[in-house]
Amino acid sequence: MHSSKVDRPLPVRTGCDRLPSYLQQILHLQSTAGNAAVADLLAKSSATSARTAVLGRAVPANGPTDVAVQRCTGGCGTAVCGKQEHGDRSIVQTAPEPASDGSAVPVAASDGPCTPFADPAEGQRKWNALRFIVPQLTSRVTGCGDVKTVWDAYFAGTSQRFAFSSGCIIDAAKTDDLAARMQNIGADLLTNDIALNLPLLLRGVASGPPGGPIAELRMPLATAIGEGARQKRHLHPPIVYNTVSNAAANLAGDIGDSDVFGKDDRVISGDVVIQVTSIDLDTGAMTGHIRWVPHVHAIDTVDLCPGNLGTTLQQTFTIPMSKLEAMGLTKDVPITFDYDLDLRDKSFADVRPLVGPPPEPKPGPGPQPGPAPPTPGFPRSGSARTTGSLLRIRTAPSLQAPTVGLLGERGTPVEVRTQVHGDPVDGNDIWDKVDGGFVSHRFAEFAAEGTHP
Repeated sequence: MHSSKVDRPLPVRTGCDRLPSYLQQILHLQSTAGNAAVADLLAKSSATSARTAVLGRAVPANGPTDVAVQRCTGGCGTAVCGKQEHGDRSIVQTAPEPASDGSAVPVAASDGPCTPFADPAEGQRKWNALRFIVPQLTSRVTGCGDVKTVWDAYFAGTSQRFAFSSGCIIDAAKTDDLAARMQNIGADLLTNDIALNLPLLLRGVASGPPGGPIAELRMPLATAIGEGARQKRHLHPPIVYNTVSNAAANLAGDIGDSDVFGKDDRVISGDVVIQVTSIDLDTGAMTGHIRWVPHVHAIDTVDLCPGNLGTTLQQTFTIPMSKLEAMGLTKDVPITFDYDLDLRDKSFADVRPLVGPPPEPKPGPGPQPGPAPPTPGFPRSGSARTTGSLLRIRTAPSLQAPTVGLLGERGTPVEVRTQVHGDPVDGNDIWDKVDGGFVSHRFAEFAAEGTHP
């Protein structure tokens, strides 16, 4: 369990001067030279992970240099830099108390990521420093105050849920270069799926009233595309938010897993309208339009364990943050994005509906399956291996139990002493007792079980 707020040291000094020298240089670079200069710095650091770029991703060389972040006019030492505007109030932000070693910024510990700090007091100092620095920097570099709100919740350890349907994060999600391409490709594939399913959808269509379309059908997207496995996959496109200095990319990034809130997902839905404008009386061929507005629902979690910790520069922040997660001082934050794409309007011609009676409806669904059955011979023991990277070892078979260790890359050998029931992970409530604690069997397997999906 994470420490109470009473145990956490409170910042007592103010001003940018309490930041370490290299962070002062970064902020001074941004305030005097704009985002392009920060872009060059991050590009030289080979910044590749949007999710872990807590300093923000750089803007393209030919992109805007002063749009995402408003420059601070007086440099890091002035009062202007220490304020944020909230309606008609100005709130002065406070910097953290420097650690006893004179540095307010954590560095990577020798015992690796996603493990607690050996000295709890050191963890408290790192938390106190990062809870100020990370929300401020991400907000500045992305130009989006909502980003700060999410990172504040992360450091507060509340696991508060955020559902964004408007504002700067949604604007960023719509305009992210890679995400825009992938979500438009996904919407176009679904439009083609509808067109391929028209012969079945238009079965039995007859002329409508004069003066309008001959026929108009309305249905959910999932019905319009048909029931094939390929079409169902198209409902979950691999949308990745990856543009430099993008607010959505800073929080969501790629598609992964949270060991607390489950798998990330991207879902496209919508209501489809099919209008038939003419029917060839000799052949029965139909002409008309398919119209629908794709709606994107992105499910993600702000977390670092497991996850990509980024470049050496980014790891100055992300490794200590991952260790704070392991201590319970920070908590995963679930987020969702909801937004519409542009209207799809696809014409069709010479579509000949299938003839004959519609197919018999399939029987309704039977009883829904419960949680995955226990491993044969439960409880089991013996040699196993992990099926995910950075699998947490916890003190008890519970997602709320503190993390005491970490199993490395996928395929790491592990000796299971016995198994117990605990908190379910993706429907699997079996936990393996290993050296040092417990791991979820959702991300482990014995040799005879095969690979988890």
